[in-house]
Amino acid sequence: MHPHSRTLRGRASHRRRFQAHNAVQHKAVEVLTRTERDILR
Repeated sequence: MHPHSRTLRGRASHRRRFQAHNAVQHKAVEVLTRTERDILR
């Protein structure tokens, strides 16, 4: 087993987790802005 491939795989999984976290935050912001628009209307 190459000692470098393990870190690469770990970095890929970390990036996937980071993207999922960003998607959740983006969705939350979209929902917030939508509710604010409904309140302002």
